[in-house]
Amino acid sequence: MKASKGLKESMVEKLGNRKDSGLLNLIIDVNKEELYIVPHIKEHIEIAAALLKKDKREFLNDSFLGSHLIPSTIEIKNGEIIGVLTGVSGMEMGYGFLHTYEQLEKAHTLSLLFIGNGEIPKNKGFKDRIIYKYTLKKAA
Repeated sequence: MKASKGLKESMVEKLGNRKDSGLLNLIIDVNKEELYIVPHIKEHIEIAAALLKKDKREFLNDSFLGSHLIPSTIEIKNGEIIGVLTGVSGMEMGYGFLHTYEQLEKAHTLSLLFIGNGEIPKNKGFKDRIIYKYTLKKAA
């Protein structure tokens, strides 16, 4: 598995269109500041398990095991990036992954840098969003 520095059209052609046309899914390791593309034939949890050298079932018992691995989805239409969404995938919904607010913010910033360092332009109506639903709640 190889970390990526900037979005290239060849990445989208080879690894994109996962689940829906025009989508490129990422896992961002905020500790290492590295981005990994989730191939269209894999699930986020499989990539997370490979990165941490764990069996995916181990995540069911520990919501914090992969908390530093954040999903992000880039949407592309007509050769332009129309948006990016960070913080939600099957890892959170099905395996209970939780992240800190800071991890989500950092992952989103890294996604935007990945786009900015790439060769695909942003659409004038580009939208970005972070989903905070799976954020660790701080003790009062």
